[in-house]
Amino acid sequence: MGARTNSNVDMRTYKSKLGQRRYINYSSEALDEALLKVVNGELSLRKASKQYNIPYGTINNKFHGVHIRKMVDKQH
Repeated sequence: MGARTNSNVDMRTYKSKLGQRRYINYSSEALDEALLKVVNGELSLRKASKQYNIPYGTINNKFHGVHIRKMVDKQH
């Protein structure tokens, strides 16, 4: 018995609609503004997350400096 091939089957390509992204659905300006308000004490991390529609973990990580590349001065 021979193996079946799918050469006659068309594969469907799906396109997501605008605003349906599950990642980075906010601008860097909105993130900067939210962080500024958190640093100045105007908003908590949780309230900034809700108000600017940015994931809490993202604001928390940026606020606490997680995942920031450290600049090392290599002068000897």
